[in-house]
Amino acid sequence: EAGLYLKNKAAVGSKIGLAISPKHTMPRLDGLDYSDWSVDKKYDYVVVNNYHIIRDGFSAAEIKKNYTPIYFVKADKAILVTVYKLK
Repeated sequence: EAGLYLKNKAAVGSKIGLAISPKHTMPRLDGLDYSDWSVDKKYDYVVVNNYHIIRDGFSAAEIKKNYTPIYFVKADKAILVTVYKLK
């Protein structure tokens, strides 16, 4: 669902940082530039799944400094994935 959101909203060539686990859960769509999220890189969008936060201990604190949450994938009101956009 987050992938479809980006397909419809992100400009062609947008840089997408992925902070997700497992990696295969995010489809790679043509026209967007995907890479694993790194604090040293700048992205147009960052995708974070809560599994990565809960299971792997990932912290989204650095992402929240420079990016704004714009889309949430939910199941029964529980947030599963957050899409952030560069401020």
